[in-house]
Amino acid sequence: MLAGSLLISTVLFLEKFTYFTLLDDSPLGRQGDVSYEVSPGWKGQSTSSLSPPSVSTITTPTPVNYFEYVEQGNEAIDAFMENLARDDWILVESDEERKIWVKRRYDRNRDRTIYLSEAVLDIGHKEFFGIWRGFDENVPSWNPSVRKYVNVADVNDRCKIQYQVSAPQGGGFITSRDFLSVSCYRLVNGTYYAGYVSTTWPGYEPTNDYVRAKEYPSGFAFSEAPGEPGKCFMQWLTDVDMSFPAVVPKSILNTIIPLSLEEYIGHYQEYVKSLRLASGKTSNGDQAS
Repeated sequence: MLAGSLLISTVLFLEKFTYFTLLDDSPLGRQGDVSYEVSPGWKGQSTSSLSPPSVSTITTPTPVNYFEYVEQGNEAIDAFMENLARDDWILVESDEERKIWVKRRYDRNRDRTIYLSEAVLDIGHKEFFGIWRGFDENVPSWNPSVRKYVNVADVNDRCKIQYQVSAPQGGGFITSRDFLSVSCYRLVNGTYYAGYVSTTWPGYEPTNDYVRAKEYPSGFAFSEAPGEPGKCFMQWLTDVDMSFPAVVPKSILNTIIPLSLEEYIGHYQEYVKSLRLASGKTSNGDQAS
């Protein structure tokens, strides 16, 4: 009996030791900026999952068997931030009135085209990041580009597994795809970076119902809009293999994809507008008209 108790205590100690050692040695434990102040959600929206904790106050420890997902997520953030900082993005779509821009760059080493969509949202970036973190199965109700949205599992307070099914795009030219990814976030110098990448999870294997898209390191960035205090500058970098048939000309895809991305990110603006109308306020505190 004593030997059994000693064995159990040893196992528990080793699990805790492994957890804190890996946390200290991983990017998750070296984020630097730990000022995670996020405004409460909008009226009628739960705020229980909206306020990110600081590194020193982790409330949901990462189970040992989930560390691979934390590593995947943090590697995705690193690659996403590196890509985002490049200076060879080419503007392909622009709507100055709506403040939406779509850019692309060609990765010669991988023979891939990567897209960057940007928009200004009429909401503070900290506040919107909190709302974004709380997205749930109701996303399709305001974003018709999404057919299904599922938070599969919380890995810890900063990482989760998500499953999505897209609605047909381009007038049906692009059929529905499904996506399974691990998403983690990081705060750096006042900007929230949320990186994601394809992963696996029991019960969410590819099926014949949809074509499974392959997501390479991608992500969202939320910062204060330059010259527009109180507004959010949202950037969405997407590097995804949609498994299009080889017979589809790249020239057609290069036309349809930017328009689909512009439509998708425009739904975020409309969503924020609906929240503003519901609250009766704009980002500068004026009454919404």
